[in-house]
Amino acid sequence: MSPSSTRRPAAEALGLLVPFVAMALVMARFFEWDATPTEDAAILMRYAQHLAEGHGIVWNIGEPPVDGATDFLFMLAITALMKLGAPLAGATRALVIGAHAVTVAIVYGRVRRSGFAIPVASTAAGFLAVGPGLSYAEAYFGTPFFAMWVAAMWAVAVELRSGYRPTLAVACALLALGAGLTRPDGVLLAGLVFVALAAVLPRREALGVFAAFAAVFGTLGIGYFAWRWSYFGFPLPNPYYKKGEFHLWVGSFVTAVQMVVRFLLPLLPLYALALGERRALREAIFSAIPIVGFTAVWILVSDEMNFLGRFQYAVVPIAAISAPGVGRAVLSGYGLHRAGVDRRATWVAAAVAAAALVGYPALAFRPSLPGGLDARTVIGRGLAPLAERGYTVVTTEAGLLPLTSGWRSIDAWGLNDATIAHAGRMSDEYLAAQAPAFLLVHAAGSPVFDDPTVGADLGPEWDAMTDQLVRYCRSNGYTLAAAWGASHTDTFQFWVSPRIAEHDQIVALVREARFDFLGGRGVFVDWAGVTGELRRAPATVE
Repeated sequence: MSPSSTRRPAAEALGLLVPFVAMALVMARFFEWDATPTEDAAILMRYAQHLAEGHGIVWNIGEPPVDGATDFLFMLAITALMKLGAPLAGATRALVIGAHAVTVAIVYGRVRRSGFAIPVASTAAGFLAVGPGLSYAEAYFGTPFFAMWVAAMWAVAVELRSGYRPTLAVACALLALGAGLTRPDGVLLAGLVFVALAAVLPRREALGVFAAFAAVFGTLGIGYFAWRWSYFGFPLPNPYYKKGEFHLWVGSFVTAVQMVVRFLLPLLPLYALALGERRALREAIFSAIPIVGFTAVWILVSDEMNFLGRFQYAVVPIAAISAPGVGRAVLSGYGLHRAGVDRRATWVAAAVAAAALVGYPALAFRPSLPGGLDARTVIGRGLAPLAERGYTVVTTEAGLLPLTSGWRSIDAWGLNDATIAHAGRMSDEYLAAQAPAFLLVHAAGSPVFDDPTVGADLGPEWDAMTDQLVRYCRSNGYTLAAAWGASHTDTFQFWVSPRIAEHDQIVALVREARFDFLGGRGVFVDWAGVTGELRRAPATVE
């Protein structure tokens, strides 16, 4: 065995190890292992829990299915791990971190297979490894799981571009289906990947790719669509009827553009330089089609709950895989690879560029969630022993409180309630029919400041919803147990029905809750205590 053959596997292993070491260092420095799941992540976890327990994909046990868990394959994967004995939180975190690690490996492998040196592949993988994917993992979001499918789909698409084979076309189509089953917007991204391939492949090969996509989506895809329509009763996911409303959301598009620019900021100069050279432009267009197209599709949906641009994050693995090719085309197109530059200076410049590429996401997107317990978790756990009483909670915060309490829950905003989502709002009659024992209302006001027009900017529709809930509570004699908030213009109000035997017990639970934070950082004050001394929330966990 020659020395070079023994060195190459070692060098390859070291090159792949580098981005994982960078990922581990960022996690060791910033990752909060005891961070509470964010609201939207807790919503999906509740669906997964009910499915694992054998109740089906339901929001409330014993009620009709609701398509509120839009990360379908991710939910099934969590369920599978729970069936094997894993706890809900552990299964969720393990899947997300594992998927992020797989995506890092995919980026490294694809860049190496495209003929780039090990340092280039390590840099591309490192750019993704230390970025916002870790923040999503910390928050329990399934975003990295979706990104894994997208990275695999795009890696095969790049392989197809370099040499068409029917088996590759089928593999790309199957991975595209996986992305679509993971998130509904994955179907749109799959279509954009096909458009990118059709733009660069000869006509006959493009037709072959089309045939593969048509066969996979026309059989397995249509079959899934027919099943979910039959199972849930509606053709589109429940949140779309609330968040999409079949019109254009310019603000969501602006946010999408801002987030993609922020994600890809160090790579944008490459694409800008490609505009001035024909061959480089052709290379840049290939990856720009899915990146730009996927950014634009978010004009169709409201961007509420778009935590750290998670809706747009799928473009990052596409760019990480494609940027080295764009850079090579730029250097070749402008003749820079032939420039007489000192070799040592070139290596120094490359090292600086690599450090900047990896350092930027590590600093710009470092995990920042607080550790400890959210008040909604503390109160939800306190309510859990009463779950068997059949009580109902109506809440504007449909994640942590429903998940930790186990109560029958009505999502007042409608993302997990077909009646509210399709009507556009909750009617007074529907609210009264629920006879809620407990309500959590996140409102732009408080008992000492009841004018949402100059309170927190939660939006007119949100203010209308919270006004309705507060009016209902006041007119029916509910007790305002607490109105926790860092400001009197933005509070989380907890209302308790006077008609339940546990009224005093629940009021005491809410008023005495010990927690670290509530919907964010700050010193939280109970603004419901205006008749006496305002009570500050203890910032320690029992």
